[in-house]
Amino acid sequence: MRNRLPSVFRYKLQYLPYDMVAALVVTAVTVPSALALAVIVGVPPVMGLYAAMIAPIVFGLLAHTRRLVVGPNSPTAILVASGAALVAAAGTAEYMNAVFVLGLITGAILILLGVARFGFLSDLISRPVMIGFLAGVGVQIVVLQLAALLGVKVAGHGEIWHYIGSIMAQMPSINGMTVTVSILVIGTMIVFHRTRVPGELVGLVVAALFAIIFHVQDFGVAFAGELPRGLPRFMLPHVDFDLVTVLLPTALSIVVVSLVQSTTMIRNLASDHDEDVALNRDFVALGVSSIATSLFQGFLANATPSRTQVASNAGMRSQMTTILSGIMVGGLLLWGGSLFRYVPQAALAAIVCVIGFQLIRFRELRN
Repeated sequence: MRNRLPSVFRYKLQYLPYDMVAALVVTAVTVPSALALAVIVGVPPVMGLYAAMIAPIVFGLLAHTRRLVVGPNSPTAILVASGAALVAAAGTAEYMNAVFVLGLITGAILILLGVARFGFLSDLISRPVMIGFLAGVGVQIVVLQLAALLGVKVAGHGEIWHYIGSIMAQMPSINGMTVTVSILVIGTMIVFHRTRVPGELVGLVVAALFAIIFHVQDFGVAFAGELPRGLPRFMLPHVDFDLVTVLLPTALSIVVVSLVQSTTMIRNLASDHDEDVALNRDFVALGVSSIATSLFQGFLANATPSRTQVASNAGMRSQMTTILSGIMVGGLLLWGGSLFRYVPQAALAAIVCVIGFQLIRFRELRN
């Protein structure tokens, strides 16, 4: 049964230097992405860091796979936002409660599927279906960030065409300095796209330095602001039958995405490194991490192919990488919240747009 234990129980001390370096790289990529994805979900940015802290630690302690990285994820973020919007308007207490309950429902379903050994269900979802779904998510993510990129005010999102029409009506009032910050961050990420340097982090640093040097607040540029200091606290969401009924279809959609993304990555990595696979155990670990994150004020986390690839390139040997990364994010929450005081909101929107654009697999769509 040794090979069926969580990977941390099979840890070898010689892995530690590699995992430490990989954790630093993953954290550098995760932090700006987590802040930006919180914007998609419609919750305070700090909740993205809560998810980036809790989910990797819990999954790392329970997972069988050595190399899958979990955390805030763009397809999951847009689905969470869509599901919670069925309950209440973003920013309200009811909306936040729906976000947390959605994590509990999704986590419970993942655990049930893992315990019942239904991991094979992921094989029934075809690649073209997932490519089309992710492309649609990518387009929606990009469109919904246009207002923040351009520095215009749009009251609510509503129907997507109404939202676009509202932005078009605001074209004369575009904030030129906000657009400059957006282009600066997008350009930085493009420059570092095919390197090992985390372009998201560099983009945030460049945007903050630009904001300080040129006093962009004098031109009407909005800032993310200083994050609340401290670790997330346990909070039990309010759950009732009607709420579960409304959120269940969204939870099932998230489960499908989770199964396909995690299964693909786990199998590919196991094949590359000649390791065994225990998908059902990993689904249970993913479900428990989702529930834990929701109980500690974070939004749903999922397998993250991009950060998994980053970790692999950086030399990840085991789940200690994700555990250490979660601990590093916790340290940032305790002592580094003031670092984001001068980060423009347009910088986070620019990162979100690039993330959304990367979900559109043009070559596979063409095929």
